[in-house]
Amino acid sequence: MHTDSLIGKGDWSEESRIVSDDWMAQSGDWVIEGVTALRAMRKWLKNNPQGKPCEVVYWSEEAKEPLSAGQRAMGVGHSNMWPEIKAELQRRGCEIVTF
Repeated sequence: MHTDSLIGKGDWSEESRIVSDDWMAQSGDWVIEGVTALRAMRKWLKNNPQGKPCEVVYWSEEAKEPLSAGQRAMGVGHSNMWPEIKAELQRRGCEIVTF
């Protein structure tokens, strides 16, 4: 599932709520990709003090394509948010794969 499909369905908070509450609640195998996924993961962890939202998180440290100014700015926020979320995911038993 690609979070870009949510563009225009609400503000960033609503988009991350949809991913956290609806997409991450689906049983079975799934992959969620996109900038909203990290904010959704933070919401999921906050709203669910026990358990883990997924088995594996794949995290790319570097952009694979040139970024726009807006994407670079958003990346700064993600870089600041990721260490806290990563530590909590690991504490809960999620595997983190960095590439």
